[in-house]
Amino acid sequence: MVVSSLLTEPVSYVPVETRLAAMRVALSEGFSPNELDRRPRGVGRPLDWAIEDGAPADYAYLKQNLPIVHLLLEAGADPRLPSRHPLGWSPIDSLEAFFKQYKIRPQDFSPEVLELKPFYEKALEAMKRVADKLNGEFALLSCCVCLWFD
Repeated sequence: MVVSSLLTEPVSYVPVETRLAAMRVALSEGFSPNELDRRPRGVGRPLDWAIEDGAPADYAYLKQNLPIVHLLLEAGADPRLPSRHPLGWSPIDSLEAFFKQYKIRPQDFSPEVLELKPFYEKALEAMKRVADKLNGEFALLSCCVCLWFD
């Protein structure tokens, strides 16, 4: 099984520019930014990997992933698609759950996790913009289809 660098680079330990370059190559080779990771330990799609909080050692790399989130969104990643989370959460759902839990019990968050909060805020904002655009395109398409059949 060939594993796309879209699934591996967001969590690799190389500089973000190197990760971005590898991901651009994968996109140019036709790999989908919406590809579902089917490996046994896969978390979902490339956007899921880009926000995956992993182990504390990964936090320094993870909070550099905003350009990766933007690259995936610009390449057509749909932040509304479900991951492999048992509840079928999308990346947006995962980030919203983080902020909901933070609002309820901020004392449960370690300083290391709290360092991710600015990254998560910006990533969620970018994903919501794309989701709103996609939802608007769907609504427009639905409206046009209804008019066409009337």
